[in-house]
Amino acid sequence: YEGVNVLSENILLCDYIADWIERDKIRIQSTTYDGYKHMLNKHIYPYFNETRLKVVNVKPIHLEEYCRHKIEAGLSPNTVIKHIAVIRTALQDAVKNSVIRSNPADLINKPKRIKPTCKYFGVEELRKLVAISKNTNMELPIYIAIKFGLRRSEILGLKWSAIDFE
Repeated sequence: YEGVNVLSENILLCDYIADWIERDKIRIQSTTYDGYKHMLNKHIYPYFNETRLKVVNVKPIHLEEYCRHKIEAGLSPNTVIKHIAVIRTALQDAVKNSVIRSNPADLINKPKRIKPTCKYFGVEELRKLVAISKNTNMELPIYIAIKFGLRRSEILGLKWSAIDFE
C-alpha cells in the first residue's frame, strides 16, 4: 500500500486502514500499534484486499459480512468486535478527511459480545507447567506469571525500575 493517495476515491478500504494505522502510530502506545498491525496483516488486509472494496463503496452489509466470515473462520465475537472498532475508527478518519460523507460502521449490527469464562490452572497443572518449562527461555516468564498473577503484556512490559528489590 506504499505510496497510495489516501484522499483518492479509488483507494481500497484495506489500504486506507493500513495508512490510517501508520498515521495514528504517533498517538498510540507501541503495544496498541503492534496489535493493530497484527490485526491488519492477519485478518483485515487480506480479507478486504481480496474483495477489492473501495472506501467510497463501503456499506454496512460489507462490514457485517466481514464479521460473519471471521466468526465462521473461528474468531470469537469479542475479537471481531475489536476488528470492527479499528475499521470504524479508520472510516471515521475518512469522514474527517472528506473521503466519505458518513461512517458505515456506525450502522452495522455488531456480533453479540460473549462473556468470557476464565479457566484457572490447579496446583497439579501449575506444577506440571513449571516442570515442563524448567531450563527453557519460558521458565522465568511462567514463574513471574504464577507468582505475581501478571498477564503476558504486563510481564513483557516490566522494566527494572518497576521492581522493588527490598
